[in-house]
Amino acid sequence: MPGETFKTAKQTIKFARNLKEIGLTSADFYYLTPFPGTPIWDNPEKFGIEIISRDYSNYLQAGKKAKCYVNTQKLKSKDIEKLVTEAKHIWNN
Repeated sequence: MPGETFKTAKQTIKFARNLKEIGLTSADFYYLTPFPGTPIWDNPEKFGIEIISRDYSNYLQAGKKAKCYVNTQKLKSKDIEKLVTEAKHIWNN
C-alpha cells in the first residue's frame, strides 16, 4: 500500500476481476494495518503514511465494520475505504 495510487488500486481491482472471470473462486482485500512495533508503525513518514489513530483497539473490532486509519501521500482513508469496498464487491456478486 505505500506508494499506492488511485490508478494502481484500480488496476489491482481490474486484475482481480479478470482472475475471477477465468476461474479464481475467492479473494479478499484489506486496509493496511500498521502493527505496533513494525517499521510502518514506528516510522510512518518514511513510508509516506500518516497514521490517523494510534489507538490499536480501533483496528481489530470483530463483528463491526472495519475502518481505514491511514492516509497515504496519494490516498485518503475514505478513498481507500471506497476502493476496498469496490474490490470486495467483485466477490459478492
